[in-house]
Amino acid sequence: MGKALEISRSIREGKWLSIEYDSKSEQRITYFWARVIDVFVKPNVRLKVQMFNSELSMTVMDNVLLYYDAILDARVIEGTTCEIQSTLIKKITSDYQAYAFLEYLGVNERVLAYYLECSKHDKEASIRQFKLVEGLDDDVLQGNEYRLNDKNLKEMIQSLKLQIKEDKNETNQHLVKLAVNLLAIQTSRGLFPIAYRDLLFNVEKRTLLAAPYISYNLKLNDEQDNPCFNLSRYYDGDVRQFMTQYETNREALIENLQTNLKKGERLNEMPYVFRFEKTFAINLKDEYSKISAAYQDNRLSEPARVFFGMSANKRRYRANPIMAVDSKVNMDQYRTIYNAMNQTITYVQGPPGTGKTSTIVNVVLSSLLNRQKVLIVSNNNEAINNIYRKLSSFMRQGELIQIPMLRLGANAYIEKALQAAHELLFSYFDKPFDKAMKQRLTQAEQAVIEHFAVIRDQLRAYEEAIQNREQRESLQEVLTKLNNNAEADEVSKAMMSAGIKAQMANIPAANVSSHLAPLQVDSAIVYEYLYLRSLECINHLYKKGNQALFAILKREEKEVRMLEFKKYISSKDGLKSLLDCFPIIISTNMSALKLGSCEPQFDLMIMDEASQCSNPYALLPMVRSKRALFVGDQNQLQPVIVMDGVKNSLLLDAYDIPPQYDYKSNSILSTMLKVDPLSTFILLRDHYRSHDKIIDFSNKKYYGSELHLCSHRSNPEPLKLIDIDSSLTNEKNTSVQEAEAIINEIRKGESQDVAVITPFRKQADLLERQLNEAGLDFVKVGTIHTFQGDEKQKIIVSSAVTKNTKPSTFNWLKNNQELINVAVTRARENLVLVTDMRQLHELSQHETNDFIELADYIAKDGKLEVSYKENEIFNSKVKNFKYYNTACEEEFLGTLMHLKTVFGQLQVAVKVKVSDVLDLDSVSKKLFIYGNQAHFDFVVYDMMKKPLLAIEVMGLEHFSELKVRERDERKQEICRQCNLKLISIHNDYVRRYQYIKNIILNTLKSS
Repeated sequence: MGKALEISRSIREGKWLSIEYDSKSEQRITYFWARVIDVFVKPNVRLKVQMFNSELSMTVMDNVLLYYDAILDARVIEGTTCEIQSTLIKKITSDYQAYAFLEYLGVNERVLAYYLECSKHDKEASIRQFKLVEGLDDDVLQGNEYRLNDKNLKEMIQSLKLQIKEDKNETNQHLVKLAVNLLAIQTSRGLFPIAYRDLLFNVEKRTLLAAPYISYNLKLNDEQDNPCFNLSRYYDGDVRQFMTQYETNREALIENLQTNLKKGERLNEMPYVFRFEKTFAINLKDEYSKISAAYQDNRLSEPARVFFGMSANKRRYRANPIMAVDSKVNMDQYRTIYNAMNQTITYVQGPPGTGKTSTIVNVVLSSLLNRQKVLIVSNNNEAINNIYRKLSSFMRQGELIQIPMLRLGANAYIEKALQAAHELLFSYFDKPFDKAMKQRLTQAEQAVIEHFAVIRDQLRAYEEAIQNREQRESLQEVLTKLNNNAEADEVSKAMMSAGIKAQMANIPAANVSSHLAPLQVDSAIVYEYLYLRSLECINHLYKKGNQALFAILKREEKEVRMLEFKKYISSKDGLKSLLDCFPIIISTNMSALKLGSCEPQFDLMIMDEASQCSNPYALLPMVRSKRALFVGDQNQLQPVIVMDGVKNSLLLDAYDIPPQYDYKSNSILSTMLKVDPLSTFILLRDHYRSHDKIIDFSNKKYYGSELHLCSHRSNPEPLKLIDIDSSLTNEKNTSVQEAEAIINEIRKGESQDVAVITPFRKQADLLERQLNEAGLDFVKVGTIHTFQGDEKQKIIVSSAVTKNTKPSTFNWLKNNQELINVAVTRARENLVLVTDMRQLHELSQHETNDFIELADYIAKDGKLEVSYKENEIFNSKVKNFKYYNTACEEEFLGTLMHLKTVFGQLQVAVKVKVSDVLDLDSVSKKLFIYGNQAHFDFVVYDMMKKPLLAIEVMGLEHFSELKVRERDERKQEICRQCNLKLISIHNDYVRRYQYIKNIILNTLKSS
């Protein structure tokens, strides 16, 4: 990631560096370890370090001076520690201009480095070499240091050298670390540590020290890197709760584990020292370096630019054609298709049962119509497999249409795709795409475009009307605030109001209906086009320019074919050739790394289940795409993050990360929605899956009653509560009585399309066992993570809440939005809750919560007022601009009115350099340098060209990064010394500001 970042991080975190140094005096390259003690910037940049080179001596050398420019490579040595030089840190932060060479290049560098570390800590580890070290429990675990003997010291140094070598590996990443056990599960298959402390090596003192934070293993792999342990099998409840509560509620958590131990298993708290190894299938470090370089050279794709807080470059106005495969497309779905074809970035929230997958399919087909290359991704294989299956199901005159797509990803998917492509070579060899076929395709294409032209034009008018309405309403509120301004004189108010009204008169009235004229899609036209367009793409395999790809696909040897294909598509030209024949690629986020280089070769990326996608890997397809469509639902499952919170907090602090990029707290969807206030957001409102009474709970609770209930199912009794007595139950999070009631309920019903969802793994195991014994093995049983994207005619929810349920466990369950919303929305006809109502009310302690509200809602057959669970992102996006920073607007408008009252006529200039506005001769040197670099968004002058007011629009960094805040303070100080008022426009006002800015400025200049 660059030596500056590594050196800065070592200073911040207190770690040693591995240095590659051009020793000009010795005329050779030398390698050693170093710890930075101080930094000098004059007459040239030098670092004062402690140096260690085990090849020369086992003694640390003090006060060695290194020339910064002679450092060829610097890397933090993971697993090392040293005293943090707080005096040095203070010196750097107090004079950042002098130490600019150590500055991270911006939020992009820090975020990428942070995500790189997070990806290391969030990967399942393999365990090696257990051993007890005498005295370790007394010394290390009490916060003291454990001194290594000569033998252990050499082993430690050798291990770190191996790690450094692996770190430089260009093809993969490998992490090795030592740790000491705090709590493990001993089984016949081995010892599995679940809570531990990293062991850190102090090079200077030759000692080991336990890290101040506790780390956790929720999953572990064996020595062949195959899964061998999952904590969820032993812990009832969300395993993430185990990490957050271990230090404060340790005994209760241990008791929870003990109830789930099998015969012969036990907990082990002996202080074993063990070695973790993590091998990573892809080299994120190399990829992130390329992303960083693209950022610096202004070559980043638009989605990646927006991710890093930059506004998307405005596209020329377009109204690209759209299409849909049938008539079952509503307004929100058509809006998604239209915006995905015509906007840089579009966000879609697709609640369950709103036709999300069908909408994505229509976006893909519209991309095919526009001859665009599409990358469909997710971290969820099932999600993209559903899309693949739908795209594979189209028939024309009894013949399957071979949509030109490949499902790539893991080797198994690639092998299957290559075999299918191999067979296509021969099955389409006798179907040449001649001149007559090209003419047929042109006619079919034109027929489709004309067929959907009316819908497209309606959508174009509707999108324009939405923007016009927002602008008119914004300005109307501005008028009201101006007229209510008691400090402004009536003449100025009248002039400003008249000017704004005159500008508003030029905005077209927003009177377009939100209902589309009905279109009966002619499927014959659509399928004819898809058949011919697919045939055209596949025939590109026979083009001269694609001979290399043809040769690879023609190979019979599967292993050779696989290796050659992966190498071929990893190059820019190879991927270009592939996309000429297969313009639709389906893959996981992680596997997108295998596709070409780090630059946009796809016209559109579609990320499904974006609310489940973690940021580090979501970036990989984003940098490869010119535009992006993010589809997800913040009210359903979020990314499963196994990295512990304490470690995350340390990394957040070390890299000075804005909250929008917090790895544990965000999905890529939530991050993008937080950093991008301007791109289109669409909520799919029409729900078709569940009975109205079933979905209405989630609609009111989680979606602010924004959904339209369209299933119109006729079942008279969709809701049912089975209240059982669990007083005889002796075990925790398990209820035999619930299992018996569920078996009886299933036997009474006629349908076999039924599933049982429970919060607890132990209850799931009990239910599965008893249902099988009862001959009901057709019933699917599991926790919510096994049901995402699934649906059944009848869903039975088994709460397993009994008199033995701990309050801490119920606290996890009672407001678990993911669990409750996913469980409710899986059901089409029937939702049955089996629970002990008395225990629910006792554990709720007469306070309302989501789960008790659901139980009462079902008990009262849906005749219950459901409270809305506020969601800031949902509110701000669904209600659009209506949620904004009113204080900022009042300051902005009030100041302008004051200036208008005092000075009358005004002049305005936009995008003005600070040094062109203010005389900086009187300010300090630091302020002078900064003032010659910074800009204002616009400046208001009097008629004598005297500056009266400056406005700046602040990006993400401006309100989240310490150093940028310091720079902003310098801009404020410049303005203060020069008697110029400065108003800052923050992210929560940008959308509104964009609507009113130009009209306000035009009014100021003309009135």
